[in-house]
Amino acid sequence: MWSSFILTSSLVGKTMELGSNQFKLINWLWIILIWLIQSFYIYKRIQKINIMIKLTDLLKEARFDRNKLMKFMKRYDDAEIMTSDGKHFNIYSPYSNNDDNADMWGKKSVFALDQDGEEHEIDYKDIVRVKG
Repeated sequence: MWSSFILTSSLVGKTMELGSNQFKLINWLWIILIWLIQSFYIYKRIQKINIMIKLTDLLKEARFDRNKLMKFMKRYDDAEIMTSDGKHFNIYSPYSNNDDNADMWGKKSVFALDQDGEEHEIDYKDIVRVKG
């Protein structure tokens, strides 16, 4: 086995003679550098995954429940809702003087009208957007 190694730098144009310990040190530094680079990319990938998880959690929170929708309807006589499958329906405020409107609101769902005037029972959890 060679007792010394020659390191040539093309940037500097000089040749250095390295001892066995110095060569081992350079090898370890390369290994650490490669590990740091890999760790950085893995960290960035984990960050992206965490961001995606947070976004999906926010989307789940953005869905409506009965209380959120009732609070919204205090300001409007009617509203247009969009369900998770992209369909649009009209709902009417239970706070109006019309008893039929109040009867449309259940504990887990609301009855809504489509563009043809047909009634559909829509679960609150399926509502993704409301426009007053």
